Amino acid sequence: MVGREENIRLVVDTNILISALMRDDTFHAELIKSGYFELYYPDYGMAEIEKYKDYMILKRAKRGDQLALDYALKFIFESVQV
Repeated sequence: MVGREENIRLVVDTNILISALMRDDTFHAELIKSGYFELYYPDYGMAEIEKYKDYMILKRAKRGDQLALDYALKFIFESVQV
């Protein structure tokens, strides 16, 4: 398929998003922000992120506060279509 102009479409797993939320310098975060892919995430997955927010993100991430987490979520979801 030489000369193909379309981006590759991928569905993102919750674990990938959590990894990107926990640290900005991970491979997953860089991949999400690269723009090489059209990324999609199911809307029901938002409940899963909310469920694990306190346990998986706030306690394990270096961010440590709700405002930083909200900013990171906004930043990540600029590149992912729900």
